[in-house]
Amino acid sequence: MQISQQERMALFDKAREMLGADEAGILMELLPPNGWGEMATKTDLYATAQEIRGEMAEVRGEMAEVRGEMAEVRGEMAEVRGEMAEVRSELVRLEGRMDVRFAEVAQTIADQTRSMQFWIAGSTISIWLSILLQNALN
Repeated sequence: MQISQQERMALFDKAREMLGADEAGILMELLPPNGWGEMATKTDLYATAQEIRGEMAEVRGEMAEVRGEMAEVRGEMAEVRGEMAEVRSELVRLEGRMDVRFAEVAQTIADQTRSMQFWIAGSTISIWLSILLQNALN
């Protein structure tokens, strides 16, 4: 049963008349401010504590799942790091092969250029000699 502030004051006034001001004040301090129906019992507290423990157990379970998933992700990341290291080493190996191949191609081009220069020089000299010989014979 909920009592109003007005009813509470009327009770205090009556207690003061019968018991005196100090005793009436002590009596009013011992009464709950909102009525006994609003007071929590030990059973209420125990039930609430059990409910909280259950929710905490659920949270612990969910946290364990998250930890497991995080461990999985860490494992996958380690695999990816390993694969990336393999790719890097393969790229370094290919780069070395390309450097060697580039040097070979550059040398071939240089050799062929030199050969063409000799051929052009020889051909030019041959043409000039034939022109000179033809002029000398005429």
